Amino acid sequence: MFITAYTQFSAKYQQNFEEYFTRTGLSDVAVEPENVEMTIHLDLSNIKPKIIR
Repeated sequence: MFITAYTQFSAKYQQNFEEYFTRTGLSDVAVEPENVEMTIHLDLSNIKPKIIR
């Protein structure tokens, strides 16, 4: 799942990530997800805007 996320993150970096995962052997041991859904919960309540002049 994460290899797919990294390689699809940006076309600019896709080839670099694919080469890295292949070179390190991570692509060989990764399990291809059949049906994955990921939810990220983010608490932004303590973030305050910063005004730059």
